[in-house]
Amino acid sequence: MKAISILNLKGGVGKTVTSVNMAYILAADHKKRVLLADCDSQCNATEFYGLTEPGLYGVADVMLGTCEAYYADNISETVYGVDMLPASDALMDLDLSSIGDRVNGSCLKGFCDAIREDDAYDYVIFDCPPAFNAASAAALLASDEILWGWNGNKNAYYGGARYASNSVPDVSADGMIAKCYAVSGIGWDKLIPGEGLWMPGHWGMYIGDGLAVECTPIWDNGAQITAVQNIGTKAGYHARNWQKHGKLPWVEYDTVKVDAEVEEAKKTIRQKAGLTDGTIDYLAAYKYGDDLLKKLAKAMK
Repeated sequence: MKAISILNLKGGVGKTVTSVNMAYILAADHKKRVLLADCDSQCNATEFYGLTEPGLYGVADVMLGTCEAYYADNISETVYGVDMLPASDALMDLDLSSIGDRVNGSCLKGFCDAIREDDAYDYVIFDCPPAFNAASAAALLASDEILWGWNGNKNAYYGGARYASNSVPDVSADGMIAKCYAVSGIGWDKLIPGEGLWMPGHWGMYIGDGLAVECTPIWDNGAQITAVQNIGTKAGYHARNWQKHGKLPWVEYDTVKVDAEVEEAKKTIRQKAGLTDGTIDYLAAYKYGDDLLKKLAKAMK
């Protein structure tokens, strides 16, 4: 199991967007068991995943020792295949001075140790607040890795956080599509998770299964999962028609896995249906050929 903190002392730089989508992509596309821990008293990740009912156990209870003794009894399931340790307003009272007095600084580490012992999850992701408080400190102590531009320098402006960290520029949607490669307005059926989606003045990210995540302040949670209408509509989701898609130069795309799935589908169809290679290649050249082959193969198993 790997524990990862998404941490940056500056607000509005995409920590929660990164956290909720990393969790979803790992669970939905890579079939990993993921626990998302919301360490921010703003509760945006918690609300994004629909956990708004009162009385749920969460990060604050673990830190204060008011949680259930068995770690799994504090975890909430979501309809998205991602489990959560929710946030609450109680986190607002837990600053660094509470560590050693009201809070055990290694509480989240102990929580993760119990998860490792049971082999319950593949990933634990901590969505940290834009402040170095007790929750951030506890998450760092529990983590194997830290993401998002914070270098731990308490004397630096925003702790060393900056927008254009890791060579990723802070640019507009139009500027970002200009940075992409393999940009195209066709081939929507060939999209790979992690590709950028563009229309004038607006940006999204493809997360697989015909869905994208996009952000705008006008939505209640600031982010929304929508159907990529270029591929097709999906029940229960708003749909958007994008103009271009492209691959980001800072992302390593799992093209080998996608191709392997298609080749495995071809093999199944060849064995079960007795189709010739020419017929299978003809099907593969169809607009939604890859998806068609995979669905046919699945139906034949």
